[in-house]
Amino acid sequence: MNHAESIVLAIAALNDFHNPESHAFKLKNPMLLRSFAPDSRHSVDGDGVRVYKSAFSGLKSCVVDIDVKLSGKSVTGLRPDQTLQNLLKILGVKTKEQQAFIVRFLREAIGDKNISLATPLRFFYEGK
Repeated sequence: MNHAESIVLAIAALNDFHNPESHAFKLKNPMLLRSFAPDSRHSVDGDGVRVYKSAFSGLKSCVVDIDVKLSGKSVTGLRPDQTLQNLLKILGVKTKEQQAFIVRFLREAIGDKNISLATPLRFFYEGK
């Protein structure tokens, strides 16, 4: 499976995206991405979290967001030599329990038991 997609699905699972009662499901936004656009170009809820027209649109946007972050071209300043833990902190996945959940998910999804919080982002980047 594509590594960026695996990261998105791990965070979606953490956000209970499969549950119709969850905030992520209702907004069709698996990672609960926020909008930082200066204008009202994006639909957002009262907290600035993006609202998508379809789950597919939300998933696609999340994969693009993760791919940009992994590439080192994001305004967040992440670099490919930084770690999964750095990415997770930027995404708001800050507790040890949440981070451990993501690592376990990625190990299974990608099929690599060596994935850890210290894994460099370049490992996950499969872009051009």
